Amino acid sequence: MKKAINFSIKVGLYLFFLALFLPQCGLAALINFKLIGGGGAGNYYGTLENNKLTIYNQKEDSLLAGFYFYFENKDVNVNYSGAGFKSPATPSFLPELYAPPKKADTSFGFSRPEYRIGYGESITFEFNNDFDNDELLKLFMDDHIMVGIFVQDYIGGESAKFVSSAVPVPASIVLLMSGLTGMIWMRKRLKREE
Repeated sequence: MKKAINFSIKVGLYLFFLALFLPQCGLAALINFKLIGGGGAGNYYGTLENNKLTIYNQKEDSLLAGFYFYFENKDVNVNYSGAGFKSPATPSFLPELYAPPKKADTSFGFSRPEYRIGYGESITFEFNNDFDNDELLKLFMDDHIMVGIFVQDYIGGESAKFVSSAVPVPASIVLLMSGLTGMIWMRKRLKREE
C-alpha cells in the first residue's frame, strides 16, 4: 500500500510540473522531403529547432549534393558555415521544381564527394533573420519557405530531387509522451519489486 501511495505522489508531482511548463512549450517541426514527380517520401528528413534546419540522410549509398532555398518572404536568409561548398550551386535552380526553372534565392552545392552528406550524416543550416522558430515553421507550412535537395546515387546510380514538406510537432506532445513512458517504466519497476 505504501508503494502505491508513493507512486500516486510521484504521478501527482509529475502532472503538476507538466501543467506548469506545458504552456511554455512551442512548436518543433519535422521537415519531410518528398520525391519531385513521384510524390513519395524519401529517406531524408529535417528538424527545425532554434532557427536551425538540420537535414538527415537515411538512405544507404546516397549522397546529398545540393541544397536549394526558395523564399517568398525576402527578409529570410540562410547560412552554412561548413567546408567544401560553393554558393550558388550549379545549376542555381533545382531542376523540375518549377516550370520554367526558377533560380533559388540561396543554394549550396558540394562538388567533391568527400564533402557531400552520406548515409547516417546530417547538415545544419542557420536562418539569420528577425523571425522566431514558430514563425519560421509557419512559413514552411505555408510554402513560403521551400527547400529542395539534389541527391546523387539515389537508386542504381540515378540522381533524384526532393522538396520539403513541414509537419508541426508540438513540443508539449513530446513532453507528454516522455512523461507517460517514464510513468509506465516506473510502474513496471514497482511491480517487479513487489
